[in-house]
Amino acid sequence: MSELAANSLAYSKPAYRKFFGLLAQLSVVGLGAAIPLSHTLTGFFSVAVLLALVLARELKNTIEFTLTKPINLALLLFGGYVLITALYSHVDVAHIVNSLKKYDRLLLISFLVFVLQDKKTKHLALAGFIASMTITLAIAYYHFYFVPLSNANGVFFNRIETSFLFAFTAFLLAHLAYFYPVIRKVCVVLAALFIFNIMHINTSRTGYLGFLFLIPLFSWQIFRWRGLAIGLSLIALLSSQIMVAKFFPDSELIHIENQIINPRIFFTSVQSISEYNQGQTRTSIGYRLMFIKHYPRLIQQAPIFGHGLGSSRGDFSQYQLPDIKPLSWGDPHNFYLQTLYEIGFIGLGLFFLVLLLIWRTRSDMSLPERHILGGLFLVMIIGSGCDNLFYLSSTGHFFVFFVALCLVRPYQLRIQRKQL
Repeated sequence: MSELAANSLAYSKPAYRKFFGLLAQLSVVGLGAAIPLSHTLTGFFSVAVLLALVLARELKNTIEFTLTKPINLALLLFGGYVLITALYSHVDVAHIVNSLKKYDRLLLISFLVFVLQDKKTKHLALAGFIASMTITLAIAYYHFYFVPLSNANGVFFNRIETSFLFAFTAFLLAHLAYFYPVIRKVCVVLAALFIFNIMHINTSRTGYLGFLFLIPLFSWQIFRWRGLAIGLSLIALLSSQIMVAKFFPDSELIHIENQIINPRIFFTSVQSISEYNQGQTRTSIGYRLMFIKHYPRLIQQAPIFGHGLGSSRGDFSQYQLPDIKPLSWGDPHNFYLQTLYEIGFIGLGLFFLVLLLIWRTRSDMSLPERHILGGLFLVMIIGSGCDNLFYLSSTGHFFVFFVALCLVRPYQLRIQRKQL
């Protein structure tokens, strides 16, 4: 069974099964390319992968392949618990279904890993993602310098999602440049362009925050303690702008630094925090601080099991809190707060169990994959404290896609060990 599951798509089979097996592989490549470009295309290719596996009569092999892995058992347990929370949710079906979509993409990991066992498919899927990110970057520069648009920061998505993907792509390209000399020059140039966009053009704090954390991580992964010291020094240099923005908001230094780094990110952050302390909450940071202040009190009403799937969208219309529009409470811009409110500590605990089991497979990954998984976890876990990154279609599918890429080798090694 294990051998068949590991190589099922490559086995001799009827022509129609080969066709749909190939279609599953093409769908995964399309998914990688679609993630930075379109929510609709991302959803389409996600469904296409599942349908192709069913039509290729590979669903049984996929299930057998995945049920032998603790990660997938944990995913099924988490998914089952989420369904249970839908039973006692008191919001309408539309809210429940919408919330289910935010979680069900995690179950896609198993099917993607099964298809990505083919090396060519794996390489093409990664290349498709990088190509789409490069297209997005080119459009961002074009709109910024030649044809200004109100959404130039965001291109296909909003500026938060775009900057986040830019930060990780720069990190990814830096690793590809280090480990694969053949493409080093191209990767270095592209990484530099992504970094410049984050520092100079895009005004989202989420991408910038992720970038700041990825600098010391990359330095540590490649150069260890010496690299970590250099990385932390770079962070200190980049973060020094916040002092300029705070104490010298009208200084010419702001305009001088703007030629290299966009200080508006720090200036608006300091300004928003200052306004919040003075009682003004109608800023992006002000809203987030209000959520952090009030959500824990509401979570305490049902801390273990939560209020039910999707309940945050419906429940908060009854709360009259200062300077907060009721509908705004449906999205606290904090994955952990919303998860605790809806599915409780049990749900959040099961989610982190899945992450822990994924993390434990690092010893079976190649060195580049280990590094990439480390960066992926770092930016997703930290970024989810200020935005619902695991819930968003773009960043949620992005997480699932890269986890699947990294899990292929550990899954294959596990099968080989069982055969010995």
